[in-house]
Amino acid sequence: MLKSRYLQPLAIAIAVCVIYTAWLAPLKLIQIANLKTIDAFFYLSSKFNPMPKAGRDVLLVTIDDESLREINTQWPWPRSMIADIIRKISASRPAVICVDFVFAGKSVNPEEDAVLIDSLKKAGNVYAAAFFGNDGKYVIPEEALALGLKDFGFVNKPRDIDNTIRRMRPYFLSQSGDIIDYSLSLKVAGSIMNSPPGNIGIAVPLSKDGTAYIKFFGSLDKFDSIPAWKILKGAADLSMLKNKLVFFGVTSESFHDTYHTPLGIMPGMVIDLNETLTYINKPFFRYASHEVNSMILFIFVLIAVFGGLRLSILSGIALTACEILILLSLGLFLFLKEIIIDPFG
Repeated sequence: MLKSRYLQPLAIAIAVCVIYTAWLAPLKLIQIANLKTIDAFFYLSSKFNPMPKAGRDVLLVTIDDESLREINTQWPWPRSMIADIIRKISASRPAVICVDFVFAGKSVNPEEDAVLIDSLKKAGNVYAAAFFGNDGKYVIPEEALALGLKDFGFVNKPRDIDNTIRRMRPYFLSQSGDIIDYSLSLKVAGSIMNSPPGNIGIAVPLSKDGTAYIKFFGSLDKFDSIPAWKILKGAADLSMLKNKLVFFGVTSESFHDTYHTPLGIMPGMVIDLNETLTYINKPFFRYASHEVNSMILFIFVLIAVFGGLRLSILSGIALTACEILILLSLGLFLFLKEIIIDPFG
């Protein structure tokens, strides 16, 4: 009798865990619910945790809606105009200038390229973007421009099943397993930390698909910024750029370079910035193993089954509600400790 009393809840708990793991967890609806729970942790984390020092040493130069109105020049702006912005930024001696543009191909007017190359070489600390196309081809800056850069790196980010960007890929591998290149953010972080990107990248705990979660420290409004038009028209105090990590790129939604993130819609440049801060502000997120997630799920299910068989309906509901709150609190606590579990299970 006593044996049956304990075997029945145990058997039910095992059956429930097997059903969830084998059939429910892979469902798209369950995966999205799990990701949205993690998004809530990201949001709360951004509220609980103060901006790290590395984030306070960042300044954005933005081509925003205001800049488009004030400059009133057809996009894309001439490369000589971009060169003028870089030259003025560089004059204030920032630590690094990260330009979120892919300078692919040559200009119709060679003088435009010559002016940009000159500004890049004189700055000596400019990083620019590259990307992998849908065909797998690596699109990099035009050769003469690339030689004027400190370096360049890819800005591709994987998207989850709900089309939201949460993760980063430190490097791309060839079919033979060789590293093709490192991400732009990883190279910029390496420059700030005075460490080769490979040394930083190898320390990142990656999931099976070669990705890791970005730590989202803040949206656009969390960082100091200067509209590009103020720099072009000499209306900004550029002394504040000294020793800063400067990100220069577009933020206007009209460019369609905005994406869904756990903190809402975010320009690609700001996602790159959050990725850079993730590398700088360690530790990285780690992931509970399948066995650990299964054990946590089993313990909570077993308690719920015992309650359901031994308690009244109202008491059982109260117990289950308490369990849900405890599990979510545990998930948030571990998240704040850079450990991610399956919180929706």
